[in-house]
Amino acid sequence: MLIDNEKTISDYTESEFIALLSNFFENKHGLNAKDFGKFIDDLQLHVVKVTQHPLGNGMIFNTPDEIECSPLGIFKEIKKWRASHGLELFKDSK
Repeated sequence: MLIDNEKTISDYTESEFIALLSNFFENKHGLNAKDFGKFIDDLQLHVVKVTQHPLGNGMIFNTPDEIECSPLGIFKEIKKWRASHGLELFKDSK
């Protein structure tokens, strides 16, 4: 699976971004270990870039206790943090 590094957070719907985050929790594409590792490396760089969250990849790989360690929990934290800082949200966010 290729990651479109040109995308910004507002290019994703909320459900698309949750689906993107779910790749950290499951090898949906049946990649071998080496390819999956490369995919996760690329994916985490993209997520850190588009979210700008201060926890960076720690939110995914070392999720703080106050954040639910799931695609939805991480998504909620990203949305809450970006909204509280007046940053652009997802294209279908209300």
